[in-house]
Amino acid sequence: MTDYQRWIKRVRKQATTLGWEVSVNGHIKFRSPAGQVVVCSASPRNPHTIHNVRRDLLRAGFDLAEL
Repeated sequence: MTDYQRWIKRVRKQATTLGWEVSVNGHIKFRSPAGQVVVCSASPRNPHTIHNVRRDLLRAGFDLAEL
């Protein structure tokens, strides 16, 4: 398991406890309680993926301070 996969697993767990809907189907789709959607790859090749996903989740209102 890669660092990204371990990190995204923790993010998914925290998101569900905060009321976000998370679905996995080749990609991971986060839907905020307000209805904003963030989609990311389940197995990326880009080394900047964690940075990009963090940025998109922060813009959607997800607090990543604890991760």
